[in-house]
Amino acid sequence: MTPIDFQLCPYTRTTPSLRVNMADVPVIDFSAYSLGRDKVDPEKLQKLVGDIDSAFRTNGIAYIVNHGVPREQIDEAFSHFRQFTQLPTATKQKYAREENGLVGFIGLESEKTSTSPSAKPDLKEVYNYSPNMKKELIFTEEVENADKTLYTVLNELRKQFIRVLELITLALNIDGYVLHNLHKGIVEDVCKNNNSLLRYAFYPGIPEGTEPKKGQLRFGEHSDFGTVSFVVTDNVSCFEFQNTSGEWLAVPPMPDALIMIGCNSLQRFTSDRYRAVPHRGVFSEGQDRFTDRQSIVFFGSPDDDAIVESLDGDRKYSPIPFLQYAEQLFLAGQQK
Repeated sequence: MTPIDFQLCPYTRTTPSLRVNMADVPVIDFSAYSLGRDKVDPEKLQKLVGDIDSAFRTNGIAYIVNHGVPREQIDEAFSHFRQFTQLPTATKQKYAREENGLVGFIGLESEKTSTSPSAKPDLKEVYNYSPNMKKELIFTEEVENADKTLYTVLNELRKQFIRVLELITLALNIDGYVLHNLHKGIVEDVCKNNNSLLRYAFYPGIPEGTEPKKGQLRFGEHSDFGTVSFVVTDNVSCFEFQNTSGEWLAVPPMPDALIMIGCNSLQRFTSDRYRAVPHRGVFSEGQDRFTDRQSIVFFGSPDDDAIVESLDGDRKYSPIPFLQYAEQLFLAGQQK
């Protein structure tokens, strides 16, 4: 992939009109720099960089449309994951996540995303994939070509992540290789010394006429540890985010869109210029609460040994390796 020539495409940094109580998630048209497009019109690029900058500066979330990730690849991934979901629990357990590991299968109600001590485990099961995981943890025995599908979708979202990093670089007016070097294992390779992941999540609907357990959500309130995450959803509502006023607002399904989310490391890199957005999955009113839901998530993170600190020189955040920072965030959540 050929990165933007940062000298030929400068970005004039301006202060956007902030909508602190923004009720809608902005829709960003990525066609000017979609996957497969190398030549960029400077004027269109300027607008795209401004849109990305504004989204991260306000509520930290946006829909990305016309991104270039092939729809047929997403559909195939959902189909393969659905086949895996329908396997007997004993079969899925063959691919269970190892103790203290990140990748593999995590069974129903086995993960609690919320940091609240009173929260119940999430009503979901998940499967985490990395190209570097043990082949025995990939379910190709039951779902033919699952390994190729997993790799292809992760790689497409990885390329989208790289393009967003380049646009952030232009928006922040920093050296073109600062963020590149902090994410070298994902920019120059496919997750080498880097814990970026592809996650499939399955949320079973509750039986009609019943209510969820008290305190249980489809996934609890949290913000992601990495830099930028992408979420691909089906057509079942569930997703909510918390805006800067503390209100929880719905993120309705949008066909063919990626939901882009700012994460903790991005907020730290930018000394709070950009926002790590809290989000959660609820039982929506209406038929969707009784309907099974699927999502695919790409967690784009700094390299394991990357130093996560303020990049603007003001030292608001002191240097810390990413893995140590993520561990601190995890432990802080457990202690709340």
